[in-house]
Amino acid sequence: MHTPPLSAYMDSLERGDWTGVADLMLASANKLADMGADFLICPDNTIHQALPQVLPRSPLSWLHIAEVVADHSVQRGFRRLGLTGTRWLVDGPYILTCSTCVDSAFSGRPTPSAMPSTASSLKN
Repeated sequence: MHTPPLSAYMDSLERGDWTGVADLMLASANKLADMGADFLICPDNTIHQALPQVLPRSPLSWLHIAEVVADHSVQRGFRRLGLTGTRWLVDGPYILTCSTCVDSAFSGRPTPSAMPSTASSLKN
């Protein structure tokens, strides 16, 4: 496990700098690869949005959070899923292309059918 300071991610998130987020993720990926890791996991749905910029340059394979959730939902028999997240997720580039991501990650599996809007996420 390797985690840069949260403040480094927050600086990039506040600026909408997804390349900066990807660079932090890649720095961690390289350190973990050097330490002998076999694969990588990003357990954070907010910074996960930078994964498309990370994958082509990553030294190791990543588990995709949406694919893991999709597989688990099939195993558990779920037919309807919901998505919650931070304002960076809800207002970010990932949510704007979520249908593409969902189509890819959830191919042939149940898809999220309820996603928050900015207004609903600010209420909670």
